[in-house]
Amino acid sequence: AMILTHGGAMAKGGWRAVLPAGAFLMALLSKEIGVVALPLVVAQDWFLSDNRGDLLRSSRRPKLYASYLVVLVGYLVVRNGVTGGVGIPDTYYMDNPLVVASSGSRLITAIIVIGKGLALQVIPLRLSPDYSFNAIPLATSLMDWRFLVTLAFGAAAVGALAYPSVRRSILPLAIVWYLVAVFPTSNLLIPVGTIFGERLLYLPGVAVCLLAGSWMGRTFRDHRWVGTALTVLVLTLFSLQTLRYSAAWRSDMSLFQWATASVPQSTKAQHKLGEEYLRAGEFGNGIRSLRRALEIAPDNEFAAVTMAAARTMVAERFLRKHGSSEESTTPPPDPEVLYLLGQISRERGDLAEAGRFWEEAISLDPVHAESLGDLGVLSLMMGDSAAAFRLLTEAVSADSTLASAWFNLAKIHGDRGEPAMAAEALRRFIEGAGTGY
Repeated sequence: AMILTHGGAMAKGGWRAVLPAGAFLMALLSKEIGVVALPLVVAQDWFLSDNRGDLLRSSRRPKLYASYLVVLVGYLVVRNGVTGGVGIPDTYYMDNPLVVASSGSRLITAIIVIGKGLALQVIPLRLSPDYSFNAIPLATSLMDWRFLVTLAFGAAAVGALAYPSVRRSILPLAIVWYLVAVFPTSNLLIPVGTIFGERLLYLPGVAVCLLAGSWMGRTFRDHRWVGTALTVLVLTLFSLQTLRYSAAWRSDMSLFQWATASVPQSTKAQHKLGEEYLRAGEFGNGIRSLRRALEIAPDNEFAAVTMAAARTMVAERFLRKHGSSEESTTPPPDPEVLYLLGQISRERGDLAEAGRFWEEAISLDPVHAESLGDLGVLSLMMGDSAAAFRLLTEAVSADSTLASAWFNLAKIHGDRGEPAMAAEALRRFIEGAGTGY
């Protein structure tokens, strides 16, 4: 509203000058990002002026800008009184992994994220309500293809300004608008509360709309019906995607199912989906999602707490209490639940029951790597190295990162007098478990 009423205030003055100043104040009081309205007004005046010399000769412009500055200063005084200072809030690295990244990695990744935002505005596919760790992997090299593509696109946009006709178009204003609007939340200056969020693209998106409208107006000037038809088609497709995306908010379950489908590497989305599955009584799916969350971020303490709660729930429902004659509920035919019951039985010292659970899990899913691996370890403890070797080999075939299986395979190879194969198994163990071992 400030930007739209600024031109009228400049042209006619009087009471109209109150409109952009008042809109600026409301923007600031709505959210701090409203401060970008001031540089956007300056950019609009500069790039849309036919004669920039008139900018300095105008008697109204200094007064109007002075009123904006008064509003800004007044807002800062009030905000400082309420919040006690500017300050930078602490951010958990799972919400924004850039808070623990090196300066170089943060800057490269921030530029990549700007490119991702631009791409989503043009082709809004794979949208997600969550982009926390590790939905957008951090960049560690200037040769990261995402960085190079973003850089190439930016260079092409700037290079186009070499043409006088382009400099007279809306492109310079659109470039400045986008960069100014996206900068405060871009993580370029300081890490903010999130690495990325589609909600952060609303104001920058105005620049994309300006550019698209200008291009269509110029391209189809002599064939307006074609431009109109194309505009209707684009708006229809975008609207259908909006309706499709909005359906994700039907429930918490559908929301996090969408998020994990769009960004499967998000530990928070996997954790939240696991919680929803547990609430719905879908223990197998819940355990699967929680295990995935912990694979992505082993130090996700929130997922670890939920997994512990899941173990308790499963044990109470499907395992008979010690010393109790009460029958336990038959567990569901789900390998994840059965594998977890096997783990709990092993911790209780009932190895026979643990083995039965793992065998049942394998009967349902012959390539359930964790059940194969733990049953292999159990066979090794019982002295059946042949069965152990077979099960452990099947386990690493199903999941080549299963560290415990590789470690026990190394022991078997060592006992067989096969040092080269034992060394290779230990190397694969370290790859899966981490160099801390």
